[in-house]
Amino acid sequence: MTTRAGLLALGVLGIALASCSPATQPKSDVPSMAETVAHRVPDVRLIGAITTHDYRRNLVLSPYGLRRLFAMLAVGARGRTHDQIVEALGVDEAAEARLPLPGFRVQDGMWIDRRFRTLRSYESAIRERFGADIAHVDFGSPDAVPRIERWVSRATDGQVPRIPLPPDLTFVAADALVYHVEWSQPFALAATKPEPFNAVDGTMTVPMMHRGVAAAVFEDARGRYLRLPFTDGNSMMIALPTKLTASTLTHAIQVLDKPFQPMDVELALPRFSISSHVDLVKALLGLGVTSAFGADADFSPIFGKPGVGLTFAFQQGAIAVDERGVKMAVVSIVGSEQGPHRVMTFKVDRPFAFVVEDAKTRQILIAGIVARP
Repeated sequence: MTTRAGLLALGVLGIALASCSPATQPKSDVPSMAETVAHRVPDVRLIGAITTHDYRRNLVLSPYGLRRLFAMLAVGARGRTHDQIVEALGVDEAAEARLPLPGFRVQDGMWIDRRFRTLRSYESAIRERFGADIAHVDFGSPDAVPRIERWVSRATDGQVPRIPLPPDLTFVAADALVYHVEWSQPFALAATKPEPFNAVDGTMTVPMMHRGVAAAVFEDARGRYLRLPFTDGNSMMIALPTKLTASTLTHAIQVLDKPFQPMDVELALPRFSISSHVDLVKALLGLGVTSAFGADADFSPIFGKPGVGLTFAFQQGAIAVDERGVKMAVVSIVGSEQGPHRVMTFKVDRPFAFVVEDAKTRQILIAGIVARP
């Protein structure tokens, strides 16, 4: 069943990864707790930038996927472009290249216009560190975009069958994250029944699953929080806010580190399937990733020259929760498109200002206003 917009008025759903001991996971594949906590800060900033004006609808996001995608770009970035990516998103190129925990599947792809002279060293680094698929394509071919869409559909097990790519492409990079897992204690199908749900746009009827469960819970002035364990040792935290606000999701992430306590719970949770498309350009610019989208972008190892930047960035995701478990997939996409050649008309026919600066010292030598020439 696919519900209409507003399902997440119930609460915020988050995947909370349980820590693994060195005996169960090689250290090189598992981020340390310090790395995990360090990533929380840019993750909270990113999600906060998205949800500030966009929280009253279904959202499926992956900060991890976006960070990994930009880690691939950072390997091919120079100067301010590189520094802004690292600082704003908390990207650690070596750490992001690690494989996620078992059960998660990640695939990365990059399609570059064959006119660009990509450095072989960059391609080798991306293949070796991220296992990325790299292809030089003719974006003028009618099969170019369908080829990328087929890759995305396969990489997400069909949960993201199509993506809205703009025309006149010159570059596309993608990260696909897939996670299929079962509850450690499944819900009984016979216990599921239609019940009301108070969505953001009114009351609706949903299939409500029921189960008595011993769960870890936390409660504060802003809501109640419950961890539902999976069979692989991870868990989903469900945040039930007293009121859905722009900061509900960021607060839920911060609650992950709070002291949850075991408690017997009579749980009622909707069975649902939702998807979302989120444009990330405004959020990334607001976080300080400006050079990557500007005329001063320097991805010269990728494009063979500076001055070619990104023009779009988005995430498209889907999650299905039922009596047995969870299936989720999120694809992060960035790319460039070649716009038509534009000539600006700059006719100074009204009052204007002028500034003269020293090119070396950047000191302002003269500044003024011309109100009446």
